[in-house]
Amino acid sequence: MTAEVGLDGATRRAGASDAPTAFLTIACLLAALAGAVIIALTMGAAGIPLARLPAALGYWPEHPVNPLTSRDQLVLWSIRIPRIAAAAIVGSLLAASGAVMQGLFRNPLADPALVGVSSGGAFAAAAAIVFTDSRVGESLRFLQNELLPIAAFIGSLATTVILYGIASRAGRTSIAIFLLAGLAIAAIANAGIGLLVFMADDRQLRDITFWLLDR
Repeated sequence: MTAEVGLDGATRRAGASDAPTAFLTIACLLAALAGAVIIALTMGAAGIPLARLPAALGYWPEHPVNPLTSRDQLVLWSIRIPRIAAAAIVGSLLAASGAVMQGLFRNPLADPALVGVSSGGAFAAAAAIVFTDSRVGESLRFLQNELLPIAAFIGSLATTVILYGIASRAGRTSIAIFLLAGLAIAAIANAGIGLLVFMADDRQLRDITFWLLDR
């Protein structure tokens, strides 16, 4: 009984000592994110110095008005701020998916590519590229940019559902079977990507290669 109480007390002390470290880590990451955002706002083909940044964001009225302020506002609100927001959202989602995968496998090196989820999404995106450029799907060619992320999401979701169905028996999921089935599905998806690459023309091949580099 005394040993159990001592162990419980040690666990609580370890958790309490980890809290300041976690808070400091989050604070440093947020500061790094803020710094990266400021750098991204100022850098580009149309450079915006830090001195003009508050006026371009609309937080500091200028007297007299700088003629470059309207250009800076157009660049920021039409290009850079949406791009930065999209990058932050995508990065947070990737971090969350990685954390979920690492918690599932209890391995800090695990990621969605380990179980074939990324390969399934890449195969679906490559299939969408080839299909929309074919005679059958040429009517949907103008929607190719919209169809690509949808196809990748559906492919990743379908891979996850298939894996869960294979690894689940009697309401329980086997991590070992999940991992082995994921490796097998990743191999099948990569073989499908190779077939699509063989069938693709030069333009489709460039699009598929660009997509595979981004995954």
